[in-house]
Amino acid sequence: MYNKGGAVENIEQLGEYIIMLKLLPIEIENAIAITVSGKLDKSDINEVIKAIETKFLQSGQVSIYVEVDTFGGITLDALIAELKFALPNFKRFSKKAVVTEKKWIEKWIEIADPLFPSIQVKHFTHAQKAEAIAWLKA
Repeated sequence: MYNKGGAVENIEQLGEYIIMLKLLPIEIENAIAITVSGKLDKSDINEVIKAIETKFLQSGQVSIYVEVDTFGGITLDALIAELKFALPNFKRFSKKAVVTEKKWIEKWIEIADPLFPSIQVKHFTHAQKAEAIAWLKA
């Protein structure tokens, strides 16, 4: 993966090691927006939890807008932190718009949606970003 000088020889090989979760601005008072690229770790999840807790103070329910470019998985400690936060707060989430071109994520949404009836989850393509925002606002 690295040459003798320490430089990356193949950026595709490096991709699985890039960890990226970024909060995005969104003009919906009771929503947060994030973009995901790579593998999520506990610090990524903690950043999202902090943003959601801030929104909980302002509003009873929170909507989430997520853009997924690449998804390299989630570390076990990040998954545990996410579940510890999400499960007791499930009814405080109203909608989740997932924007991605990944067909397997779209299928996962179809399978998981009926399991969590208190949260409306909908898939959108990148070309439908404006529709996703409008759906969250409605």
